[in-house]
Amino acid sequence: MDKNLPDDFELEMYLKEICNCKFLSKEEEGLLVAKFQSGDKSALEPLVKSQLQFVVSIAKKFFSSCKPPIHPMDLIQAGNEGLIKAIGRFNLSMGYRLNTYAKWWIRQKITKLLAEGSSMIRVPVYIHNHSIKFRKFFAKFGREPTVQEFAKFAQISDILAKRVIVFVKKEKNLASLDSFEHD
Repeated sequence: MDKNLPDDFELEMYLKEICNCKFLSKEEEGLLVAKFQSGDKSALEPLVKSQLQFVVSIAKKFFSSCKPPIHPMDLIQAGNEGLIKAIGRFNLSMGYRLNTYAKWWIRQKITKLLAEGSSMIRVPVYIHNHSIKFRKFFAKFGREPTVQEFAKFAQISDILAKRVIVFVKKEKNLASLDSFEHD
C-alpha cells in the first residue's frame, strides 16, 4: 500500500483489485484500440483495466491539494473518465503508447473536477489552472507578481494574466468571508 494515499477501506480494496490487472504490450494495446474504435465495445474493458494503475498514479498527485477535500475515489473516477475519452480519441498512427496520450486527458478531467468542486461559484477551468500557477509564483518568490511577471511566468498574455490576478485577489476576499461569524 502506498504511504501517500489516505486511509480508506474502499480505496484500499480498489487498489488491491487493480494490482491484478494485466499490462498490455504495445501490440496488444494497438489491436484493442483498433477494435474499440471500429465499434467493438468489448475491447474497452481490457484497455481500461490495463491503465487503472496509471490513472491512480496521476490521481494521487492531487490527493493532498484538494481544498475542500475531494474523496480520492472521486479523483480516480474522474481520471478513469479521462482515460475512456482518450481511448476513443487515440490515434494509433502517431506511434505513441496509449498512456502517453491519455495522461493529458486524465489530468484534464481531474483538474476539471477540482475546479468545479472547490467553489460554490463556477470558475472556468483555465482560470483555475492559471490561479494554481499564480500560487506557485507566490510560493517561489514570496510576493505577488506584477501582470508582466506573471504573464511571463505562466506563458500567457498580459490580458489573461491580469484576469487571473484579479480573480485570485477576489477569491481571497471571498475566502475571508468564510471566517465571518454570525452573532
